[in-house]
Amino acid sequence: ERRHGGAPPRQKLAGLAVHSKDYALKRKDGVIEEWTGDVYYHQLERDVWADWAERRHDGDRWHLRGRVRAVWRMRDRTVLEASGHEARHDGERDTGHMLPLPGSLLQFSRKHADIPEPDRGVARRLDWDMRANRMVLDGDVRTWGPSGKSWADRAAYDVEGRRLELTGGRPVLVSGATDWNGAVQADRVSAADRPRGITADGKVRGWVLFEDRPARMKALR
Repeated sequence: ERRHGGAPPRQKLAGLAVHSKDYALKRKDGVIEEWTGDVYYHQLERDVWADWAERRHDGDRWHLRGRVRAVWRMRDRTVLEASGHEARHDGERDTGHMLPLPGSLLQFSRKHADIPEPDRGVARRLDWDMRANRMVLDGDVRTWGPSGKSWADRAAYDVEGRRLELTGGRPVLVSGATDWNGAVQADRVSAADRPRGITADGKVRGWVLFEDRPARMKALR
């Protein structure tokens, strides 16, 4: 094992850079790199902060712990951010998950250039698949912001389609639109930014009020 202290090292790894207060290189059971103290990871479309991070070269597997914060910058100018206690990431598949401290909720936000303020949310777990442009919040999910409010057991977000799908626990969606407002509860509720609309499936109830045209609610069977 080789350990370095003193000035924060900057490790350049295949197009990314990692800063930390302390760095160790281990060669037992494969090559393992470890960063400790004010860890900062940067790679083109993402930035990550943590108290501790480890990278196993076999499979490019990352493990981060302590005040973990991740920021993703998407091609359509959407910025996604999540904060929790622990995260794991598979660099080869570009998939991973984040967890909060036991008994707590992690924080999530979405900001787009055409949204004045970010939409925010909390949950007990976040999973991502960046190749599929998909993020999933699980457990006691709540969201709020310019796009509206929602409650559900699970919220799946299609980043490229800018579409949110709520399931579990009879989800509720309250609109944040300026030209109409309403609230919908169903077994499954979906909301899209483009084209803008709401779809509700299974035991639908709620109301929708438009400023300039009649309202219509259609239940999908």
